[in-house]
Amino acid sequence: MIGSHKELKISCKRKRNLYTLTKNSNDLKARAHYMKYCKMLKKVIKEAKKQLYDRLIAKSDNKIKTTWNIIKNETGRV
Repeated sequence: MIGSHKELKISCKRKRNLYTLTKNSNDLKARAHYMKYCKMLKKVIKEAKKQLYDRLIAKSDNKIKTTWNIIKNETGRV
């Protein structure tokens, strides 16, 4: 598995801390590090979601219904 829920929360907290450090800073190196961290975290979260959804669909008895529930959840429709 890419990252546990706890690890992802820690990474998001680290991202917020980096943001507060760099938002008023003129340090280009720090901003570049923040942007790189954001890109990496976005990829990790995307892969973790993909693995979660793959696992949910694989374990489901009604794969079509589960797939549509995932789609509704991601698009914000109830």
